[in-house]
Amino acid sequence: MLEVFGQIQHPNIADILDVYFHEGKLCVVGEYLDISLFDLGFERLPPDEWEIATIMGEVSYYPFMIYLHD
Repeated sequence: MLEVFGQIQHPNIADILDVYFHEGKLCVVGEYLDISLFDLGFERLPPDEWEIATIMGEVSYYPFMIYLHD
């Protein structure tokens, strides 16, 4: 699986140089891009209600996971 992930190539995606595990965490080494998201000129739109609900659902889930981890 990691080998396949490391072989992803697309003109709109920064090159993935290496993929490995270190101390139980997945690490991805990618091409450095000297650009900010603000430079890309994305139009700012207010979030839809379903987007807010999704984010709140994810955020409210993590304190429970932290409690289980400790």
